[in-house]
Amino acid sequence: MTDNEKLEAVLTELAKVYSLTSEYISFIKDNIVLRCVYYRKMNLNFDNETIYINNSSTIMDFFLNRILHNIRGYDVNKVYNPNNTEEEEYSIDNQRLKLSTQKVFGEIVTKKLQNRIENITDDLAKLIDKKIICHEFGHVFQTAYSGIVGKDDTKYKQVINNLHEKYPNTFIIPYYEQKLVIRQNGLIPTTIDDGKDGIREYYANKDRIVLIDDIFNEDEALELYRTHVIQGKNELGKDCYKNIFNYESTNYKITSYARMMKLILGNNKSFRAMYQNGIEFFEFFDQFEKLSTEVFKNGNESKKPVVSCILDALERIKRNNSLTDTLNLDLFFTKCLEKRIKYFLKDNVTKDDIIEMKKIVNEFVIRLTKCKSGKLDHDFVIDNIKKMIDAY
Repeated sequence: MTDNEKLEAVLTELAKVYSLTSEYISFIKDNIVLRCVYYRKMNLNFDNETIYINNSSTIMDFFLNRILHNIRGYDVNKVYNPNNTEEEEYSIDNQRLKLSTQKVFGEIVTKKLQNRIENITDDLAKLIDKKIICHEFGHVFQTAYSGIVGKDDTKYKQVINNLHEKYPNTFIIPYYEQKLVIRQNGLIPTTIDDGKDGIREYYANKDRIVLIDDIFNEDEALELYRTHVIQGKNELGKDCYKNIFNYESTNYKITSYARMMKLILGNNKSFRAMYQNGIEFFEFFDQFEKLSTEVFKNGNESKKPVVSCILDALERIKRNNSLTDTLNLDLFFTKCLEKRIKYFLKDNVTKDDIIEMKKIVNEFVIRLTKCKSGKLDHDFVIDNIKKMIDAY
């Protein structure tokens, strides 16, 4: 079977067994297809994945395996309740996804944006509706479990059995019977036996770590639906501001940092951190201890890990609109980018590599703080990065 044939087979069974509407099926299809296109160049590893598709090898196989494994129940919300805006749409404990209808999401978008954007066009509202739905599917796909047995598996088993009976050469039934245990929850660390107990335990105990997970997820949704259009400016005082791309999110002040971090990480490492091993994110940024001491700790060495410094700054920006923390994060990440560019330029770079680096820098720059009164510290670092690239 081709990837498209496998996708249609899965959607058909989900619609029939769970009695899902065409609108709901459309949400599922869009969110799989868009991710397959966006992540088409990823280097995939299926070693720890629960497999339902025989000889899984493609990005489509990856996401079909995840949706078959991760969702055991579907619910629909038809009424907008402004008092329930913090309720999670996907329950990782019960493997249930609750999605609002497009009408409900439209009401949510309007309520959130009406005091922030002067002209909310129908096209913009519909695009943001889809982006919000995409964000929720991100939590589904970025979760990984070991084991098979969930809370309510009757319909789940029916779907898997139907697929196997109809397409025995393509779809298989995993036979082991261990209970589902969460081993990957996006960038929220989980406790698994991989020899990295210390870093997992340290960050798992920080409740605020959900901030980083959520903005990484939000950035992905912005990228998939190409809604990374500047909606306005967050005024930070002293004639300084930062561009805003998602006023509809509670994290609109800090989401741009997720894109900056991903540009530093690179596509493959960002994908692995979000979907397969979140600890890669913490290990990567914790290595910039010298830069962290210089920017966040005023040159005073301490045992506070780098990601903790990043997290503290993100929280203060979200809560207090802190200009100091905004500038510190901008400078820190710009210096990280400088190190990464230096590293890449050591290799035999091609003309295409240089074009890609320039694109990365441009994408990075529009997310940096601007100040009408003059150049900021991170601006000088950007100037140096551009000189390095131009020299090649």
